[in-house]
Formats: sequence, C-alpha cells, structure tokens
Amino acid sequence: MAVKIPVDDDVYDKLVALKGKNESFSDFFLRLLARRKTQVESLLELAGIAKDSPELDEIFKNIRKRKSDTSRSPLTK
Repeated sequence: MAVKIPVDDDVYDKLVALKGKNESFSDFFLRLLARRKTQVESLLELAGIAKDSPELDEIFKNIRKRKSDTSRSPLTK
C-alpha cells in the first residue's frame, strides 16, 4: 500500500538531493531508519559497557547541570 506524505517544496528538494539517484523514496527512508537504529544500538551498547564508570557518571552529571543552567531564562536572575 502506498501512502502520500505532503512535504514543502524545499523539504522535497533536500530529500531528492540526499537520496541515491536510482533509489526510491521508500528505500531511502528505510536506509535512514536502519542507520538511526544502528546509532541507537551503538549508544545502548556503549552505555552497557560504561555503566559502572565513575568518570562517565561525572560527565553525565556535568551535562545535566549545564543543561539545567542553560534552560533557565536569562530574565530570572
């Protein structure tokens, strides 16, 4: 079953530029989704390897702190 997905002209142009010349949009999207899944799996594997790392815990704590600090409005000092 084919499904139509409306996109703006500029988005369509970017998709055409990214997909292979002889690649269908379905194959293009499947390739992108497979790549994303591989990236997520790699991150999960890395997290499993480093789960007992004090250094990694410190890095994540610093990231969360910075994210919390930058999410505050500059007007609330």
